[in-house]
Amino acid sequence: MSFGGHVAILAAALLGLRACIAMYAGWLAGTAIAASRPEPTGCLPLAGRLLILAGEEDRMVPSADIDALRAWQPRAQIITYPAIGHRFCSVGRPGYNAQAAADAWARVAQFLA
Repeated sequence: MSFGGHVAILAAALLGLRACIAMYAGWLAGTAIAASRPEPTGCLPLAGRLLILAGEEDRMVPSADIDALRAWQPRAQIITYPAIGHRFCSVGRPGYNAQAAADAWARVAQFLA
């Protein structure tokens, strides 16, 4: 989730993991943070499957980043939730949304099955 999701995608690319799930992973389409240098993490080739879950209103995962990820990772499953922001799966935290979280966890279970 969030930066952890970013690190998960980076690890999947560098370690050749068979599958990776990232929830509201930020900073994937640019080089503003050290983990995304020298090239954006989102453009790194992946050997395995990728599931990305993000809210359409998440300022850390702007729609331009989602568009870039769709171009860079055409086989990825990228799910966006309308009118949902950051941390929608974090119970008790600002941004939590029970309906989006339930759908996201169901998709995670299906992806891993």
